[in-house]
Amino acid sequence: NNTINSNKDTGIRTAESSVVTITNNMINSNLHAGILLNNSSVATITNNTIVSNFYGIHIVNQSKVMAINNISAFNKNSSILASDKARFVKFEYNIADKAWNNDPGLDSWLSASNKIADPKFVERAVGNFLLQCDSPARNTGDPTILNPDGTRSNIGSYGGPGARGSFYCPKEPASNYRKK
Repeated sequence: NNTINSNKDTGIRTAESSVVTITNNMINSNLHAGILLNNSSVATITNNTIVSNFYGIHIVNQSKVMAINNISAFNKNSSILASDKARFVKFEYNIADKAWNNDPGLDSWLSASNKIADPKFVERAVGNFLLQCDSPARNTGDPTILNPDGTRSNIGSYGGPGARGSFYCPKEPASNYRKK
């Protein structure tokens, strides 16, 4: 449950065979990558929102990744860039706003549960990444992972047992959200 933003390089970076679990973080506006996995790292990345970085998730140098229930959207270059023999153990229930960008042959890990869609944040321009009522990320995550209220997990940092909060469903248009 961290907010990691506006770094001059990378939000979260691994090196030298690190073994990490990255869960329920808001990672935005970092100069390079939101998450960079490097040098044979092993990572479990679950329920994170990764927005407005150069790369969302950048995976290189034989790193192994299990990524479930993440939003990687509105990043300048690509939502997920996998290269240099990156290996996906599991890659399911993720949302990106544009197609994945990978070395040739690395698309075999994509499952039908991953979506290319606008996650529908309340007001991304001012850093409000709460999910709108009609977000495709609401209650569509891995069915074995539950939100604190017992419903099926949301995708992104507002989902799963360690959810940052919830979604916002006012009876007024999104343009009025920050005026209160």
